[in-house]
Amino acid sequence: DTTVSPLDTGGSAQVTNEISNLLCGSLKYILTISNTTGGTTNPAPGAYPYVYGTEVTIEALPGNGYEFSHWSGDVPVGDESQNPVTVTVDSDKSIKANFSTISGNYELIINASSGGTTDPPPGAYSYPAGSDVYITPLPDTGSTFSHWTGDVPSGQEYDNPLSIDMDSDKSVTPHFNITKTWTFMVYLDGDNNLESDAIYDFLEMAKIGSDDYINIVVQFDRRSFYNTGYGDWTSTKRFYVTKSMAPTPENAVEDLGELNHGDPNTLIDFVNWAKGNYPANNYALILWNHGGGWREPQSKKERLSTRLQGKEDLIFKAVCWDDTDGGDCLYMDEVQSALNSCGGANLIGFDACLMGMVEVAYEIRNNGEVMVGSEETEPLAGWPYTEVLQDLTNNPGWSSLELGQAIVDRYYESYTSGYTQSAIDLSKMDTLASTVSSLAQAMIDNWDSDQGAVRDAAQAVMVEIDDTVISEKHGSLWPGANGLAIYFPKTSDDFNPDYNGTTIDFPGDTQWEEFLNEYHISMKGSWIDHKRWSAQQFSVPQHLDLYHFCYFLNSEPGNYYTESQITHEYIGGGTAQNFQGDDSSRNYSLPFDFPYFGEVIPAGTQISICTNGFINFGFAGSDFFNFGPEFTDNKRIAPCWTDLTTLGAGSDIYITENPDNLIIRWVAKTYNSLEPVNVELILYDDGRIQFNYNGGNANLSFWGTGDGPTIGISKGDGINFYFAVHNGQKVLTDVDSVLFAPFPSPPENPSPA
Repeated sequence: DTTVSPLDTGGSAQVTNEISNLLCGSLKYILTISNTTGGTTNPAPGAYPYVYGTEVTIEALPGNGYEFSHWSGDVPVGDESQNPVTVTVDSDKSIKANFSTISGNYELIINASSGGTTDPPPGAYSYPAGSDVYITPLPDTGSTFSHWTGDVPSGQEYDNPLSIDMDSDKSVTPHFNITKTWTFMVYLDGDNNLESDAIYDFLEMAKIGSDDYINIVVQFDRRSFYNTGYGDWTSTKRFYVTKSMAPTPENAVEDLGELNHGDPNTLIDFVNWAKGNYPANNYALILWNHGGGWREPQSKKERLSTRLQGKEDLIFKAVCWDDTDGGDCLYMDEVQSALNSCGGANLIGFDACLMGMVEVAYEIRNNGEVMVGSEETEPLAGWPYTEVLQDLTNNPGWSSLELGQAIVDRYYESYTSGYTQSAIDLSKMDTLASTVSSLAQAMIDNWDSDQGAVRDAAQAVMVEIDDTVISEKHGSLWPGANGLAIYFPKTSDDFNPDYNGTTIDFPGDTQWEEFLNEYHISMKGSWIDHKRWSAQQFSVPQHLDLYHFCYFLNSEPGNYYTESQITHEYIGGGTAQNFQGDDSSRNYSLPFDFPYFGEVIPAGTQISICTNGFINFGFAGSDFFNFGPEFTDNKRIAPCWTDLTTLGAGSDIYITENPDNLIIRWVAKTYNSLEPVNVELILYDDGRIQFNYNGGNANLSFWGTGDGPTIGISKGDGINFYFAVHNGQKVLTDVDSVLFAPFPSPPENPSPA
């Protein structure tokens, strides 16, 4: 047999290497060591595996004012009072060290309690009879001391510190008033086609549940048809969400019947109820549903609904769409009014599409500290509530800025390339709005005279956005997203007359509405217009990233080409490529070296010819939606970029190769209205680029939105590009041809062979 003394190894029972090697692979048993109050053991209390036959020596270590009494359990007969004691591990065994107060002492037990601790800390203590012991309660941050229970002298239940006369064994417990650090309020409007996703997000919240520091409170409205689970109820219910809770009727705190979540009074009542019943030091309010920014005309739904993905079937209102109540929703002035009434929240989040706008943040600037919202649409599943609430539970002392940043981080980790999210410091919105107003006025006053003044104003806006956006993340699909979009329709046809100071604050308090009016009247085709086309826009093209727009205003392009209109030409002919497709591209080898924006694209480079009226150099492209960044960020030549198709009889793409030029001809139709399109592109080997337009081309608007095709050439660096004189025009029947000639200018317009 081998004797093992854990006292020689700092309390860790070990077998020497030699014995361990001899017994490697032998049968092992568990020795469990425990203790009563008043002391500990060496090895420390716990469960230890030992090889069969190992002898383990255990020592009882009494605490101050205590003495060792005896061993109990699987102790050798006759050794109950031995200290230390040796136990042979020949089966699973359990042994307990028992302690008692020394003669003339009494035991004081201070019990632990949530919300704080004590001095001395909770535990068992032995004091001489007649001792006067003082115990001080120590509340956690956000908590306050309430009272004592147990062996407390009458009238001293609220004493701080508490004095105990040790004239017998005693036990006391402190109690604390725990003020929660956060109440996380979710206005979960599932009374629409997002009902199943609302249930999913509720279950995500329930994976964490409320705890000693965090309240999770949900007002949940459902409807029939979309999901029959969890009792298939269709009213509005309130829940105090606990861990693993299901959204069933029996788990609800209240059943309110059918409520209209598009009514601001419903929002007011929920926030007041949550704050009144679940008070906390900080409040987060999440508006969950469809969203559309400040406000958008509903007719747009018919234009793009089949082209968007996520929570956007009904995005063209403000937020929180309620089907049962006639499709009512909360406009941003109603959200502001409700938040004014209920006191707002430290963090206001929009788990909805397209709410990351200057106009939205400005509207609620006095109602919170931080706003969280997405410039782009959101996926159906919305925020990753499990991860967000786990972070908050792990860090209950977080500020609203820290929580906002965590939401952005977790959201980006969940979705990456396809989406955007940002946290905004609402205290900075007045300054940002003033700076944007100065930019608007600078563009009105100087668009055709002093570009430097406009650039200076744009730079000031960029600085303020950097200061206002706490955190922003975007995927590769939205490279120009920087945290805040602004309303900037391309044409006057797209302008919503409700965009004014009677509807929301921002256009009334700034010069932005006046700028938009002047832009549509005077600035079309100007350098301001070109910068607008370049900047990042989103699935709703009236939403433009403000920082990205200012970046382009502040960027000076190189001088690569001159543009001129020449007498109408149309060559025709060519070899049919049998290229019938929609949103498709096909490669063709460049037959000669081609000078382009100061570089030479070598012969043999693959040209990607797209059915949608453009070519790319060196990579495939089939974009149907003529976004600005899709043009400026790609090496693209676009004689008529809009949504075209070469499907159907008579449609094709034709190519003619000559010694000094290449002609690419589209015989196509517009996708939406099937209007005939006849367009030619000529690439000359000296670098000139020519666009020709024949009969047809009578209605080139994109999907009936009023937007004409994108026409121009781009270097692909986001800065250097040219829009042709015909850019955006919806009728191009037999118009003059366009010629881009590189500097220095080549001979004047030789006709192709």
